[in-house]
Amino acid sequence: MIRTLLASSFLAAGLLLAGSSQPAHAVWVCGPVQCVWDPTPDVGYVVPGYAAAWQAPLYPGCFWKRGLLGRWKMVCP
Repeated sequence: MIRTLLASSFLAAGLLLAGSSQPAHAVWVCGPVQCVWDPTPDVGYVVPGYAAAWQAPLYPGCFWKRGLLGRWKMVCP
């Protein structure tokens, strides 16, 4: 429930900050502890600053996960 609420908050903030006329492109969509690659994000989604420089995943299924000390690392199953 909290995760859904946070994701909704990120989306709402993104809609307020970004114009709807921007074309959609693949981005990292992030929650509090994990970021996944989304080739079709919601219109107006804004990538968090910490994920803006991340490139596309190395392999299908890879994602970023936040560790115990708050550092992000890519996980490829």
